[in-house]
Amino acid sequence: MIRRLYTPDLSEGKMTIKGSEAHHAINVLRVKLGDDIELFDGKGGYAQGEIIGIDKSEIEIIVNKIEISERAKSTITLAFAVPKYSKQETLILMCSELGILRFVPVVFSRSSVRENIRTEKWFRWSIQACKQSRRNYLPEIANPVKFEKFIAEVNEYDCIVYGEHRIGDKPPMDFSRKKNVLIIVGPEGGFTEQELQTIQSRDNAYPMRIGHYILRIETAAIALSSVVSYLIGSDS
Repeated sequence: MIRRLYTPDLSEGKMTIKGSEAHHAINVLRVKLGDDIELFDGKGGYAQGEIIGIDKSEIEIIVNKIEISERAKSTITLAFAVPKYSKQETLILMCSELGILRFVPVVFSRSSVRENIRTEKWFRWSIQACKQSRRNYLPEIANPVKFEKFIAEVNEYDCIVYGEHRIGDKPPMDFSRKKNVLIIVGPEGGFTEQELQTIQSRDNAYPMRIGHYILRIETAAIALSSVVSYLIGSDS
């Protein structure tokens, strides 16, 4: 499989790649002169190229014609309580590979982590995931927001799926024509009754339970993202 590098300023002709991507290419991928490489800009653009120069901290590439990937027909936003720092990488990597369009860290009443949200790290992890999955659109990473403010501004979604082990008797959702879906994953202490009532007050909100057990934040986020992506046929 051809190796991939990220550059936000993709252009045809000769390009120089520096910084962390050059370090990754030289010291991890062990690229050599004449190697083929694929570049992507995170905005849908991608191109094949050939390595024509290698220095200690940069590489030169001749870039061929830039192609543009089609955008996904259906998109998914993941709003979630932030897990412990050691679990954040797994969540961002896996959910980026599954095609999440936008990550929104939400502070709930029972959130146990209110700091150590290093979105610059999340950005690097999402790049890593896009390299692995051959995804050409980087997900958006929003700033942390309190639940009350976030839930008041979600009218643009076709439906809201929230993780909840008490699913009740609401009829199942038909995802076949949903184009803009929001997944909400609460803290490990669960939603408060007020938060749950606020979500349930939305006519387009549907609970979803994966299995019979209560899941950790990162497990629930990955499981729900996988199931919803499959149900709506997302091709991010």
